[in-house]
Amino acid sequence: MNSNNAFKKLEDNVRSVPPDMRQKVMKDVAMAKLLMDFTFFVTDNYPAALKRLFRTLDNNEN
Repeated sequence: MNSNNAFKKLEDNVRSVPPDMRQKVMKDVAMAKLLMDFTFFVTDNYPAALKRLFRTLDNNEN
């Protein structure tokens, strides 16, 4: 039976990423997270705010 673990080799390769590549990936992840947060704000909170606004406008007209 082979005692070499292939997953250990993969783990070593991940740790040896160049710093500039790691920084680029972290920036991309941060941008993706920001985009997801902004999308959540627009798709969830914005329509609810518009609904409350129109409900308030309807109440003022009566």
